[in-house]
Amino acid sequence: MNANQVIPGLTRGTDPYTSHLAGSKVNAHQLMEAIYTVMTPYSQHGCTSDEVEIMLPHILSHSITPRFKQMLDAGMIELTGQTKKARTGRQQLVRRVLPPPFYPRIAPQSATRRLHKAAPEILRQLTTMVLVFGGTTRLEFREDYKATVIAKARNLINQVTNPPLQD
Repeated sequence: MNANQVIPGLTRGTDPYTSHLAGSKVNAHQLMEAIYTVMTPYSQHGCTSDEVEIMLPHILSHSITPRFKQMLDAGMIELTGQTKKARTGRQQLVRRVLPPPFYPRIAPQSATRRLHKAAPEILRQLTTMVLVFGGTTRLEFREDYKATVIAKARNLINQVTNPPLQD
């Protein structure tokens, strides 16, 4: 994976030049993999961003917290519905990892045509999922898992890009 590879949506079009420059230097895939790995032992009860920051002291919090949204959208983690007290005394959301294969979150759509418009977002989320975990030997995923993910992704893309029109 190229260290200069940027996840689509890492910066906004309205962000200043410095944000785009910083975004091009972030290896979000590697960060998401590190976060997923340290959260895995806590998959039953979940953990907070504070707990993840403690487990990854060499990574600044402003590099960790944006990854939670990307991981949530990619179907890698979920919110438990619980909160825990943070170091600041405030409540933080508890998140837990989900086992592969991951299913990207899709905003509820009331019509098939709107779902068709969501196809680029679904493709972005699937790309993120595959780039983070496709072929990653450290997580020891088997080849049959990789083939299953690719088959499910193709099926999902076909459903979204070729939906039956309903009104």
